[in-house]
Amino acid sequence: MSSDAVAAYSARASEYAEQLGHRDALDERDVEFVLSAFTDVEGPILDLGCGPGQWTELLREMGKDVTGMEPSEAFLESARRVYPECRFVRGSVEELPDDGRYSGILAWFSLIHHEPEAARLALQKIAGALQPGGRLVLGFFDGAKRVPFDHAIAQAWYWPVAEVCLDLESAGFEVVRTDARHEQGKKWGVGAVECDKSCQKSISLPFPRKKARNASVAFSFESI
Repeated sequence: MSSDAVAAYSARASEYAEQLGHRDALDERDVEFVLSAFTDVEGPILDLGCGPGQWTELLREMGKDVTGMEPSEAFLESARRVYPECRFVRGSVEELPDDGRYSGILAWFSLIHHEPEAARLALQKIAGALQPGGRLVLGFFDGAKRVPFDHAIAQAWYWPVAEVCLDLESAGFEVVRTDARHEQGKKWGVGAVECDKSCQKSISLPFPRKKARNASVAFSFESI
């Protein structure tokens, strides 16, 4: 995420946390997708771009060894105050270690402000931070094309689910399941992908294109 985007979130951190930084603000379908993906994950989990910390708290309540990572100090101050039992550190995807220390990483809408090539590089950084077989869950704005749009905080990008899967496979992941929910009349929806880091060496395009299992399209989504 650019320094401008971090500054934009920091300026509105209090407002954001009040409106969206708690359990009641989460869509139950998102909660089910995320928590079910990490049910069988043992070992350290990173909530990357944790914002005000609500997902970190949910994973902690599951009994997971989870750390929230966030580049905005304003968000971290809020998260530490509201969720004192959670562990939070300052950092970003670009600063992830390349030592496979994590068993799972949640990146829920934390890559939406990355331009396409930066997002692909971010997936490679995430792969380096995950152990072989480690779990990654992504959340993002699903759209027909990879184009920017005016997000409420800072410019963001639509990221079609099919393209996400290709980028993930190129970074060395195996897609387990996908979801895309759209509201009639809107250009975008919410997309989600669960995947595992391949135990084989990561590859780059071109590569055999596999279809994601258990893909579904349903429901509606309200923008934040």
